[in-house]
Amino acid sequence: MDGATTTTTINRRRTPQTDGANTMGKKSVNSSQPSFLKWTFADAVYVATHHWVPCIFAMGLLFFMNVEYTLHMVPSSSPPFDLGFVATRSLHRVIEASPNLNTLLAFLNTVRRFSLL
Repeated sequence: MDGATTTTTINRRRTPQTDGANTMGKKSVNSSQPSFLKWTFADAVYVATHHWVPCIFAMGLLFFMNVEYTLHMVPSSSPPFDLGFVATRSLHRVIEASPNLNTLLAFLNTVRRFSLL
């Protein structure tokens, strides 16, 4: 080499841009739609077989939403129904018949509450 510097040129490919505007932020028309709208039956079967736990949760959610929104509510004219009162009906009759037992149980309940503080 006789002291001359050699330069190497690199050819870079330019990307075409429209009027110098940046096209990085633009989205295509198809990216605004959810991807599952383009699923085939085979895609749905794949998801159900390989991701079965979320599918079970989703089916349970749909089931209980259906039950909740189709359940007829209790009319306001009906008397209240509580299984706790039904189960303790005989105990209530015993306590009602003996006021001393009622007083003793109320005392024990009060002592228990103060001992928890």
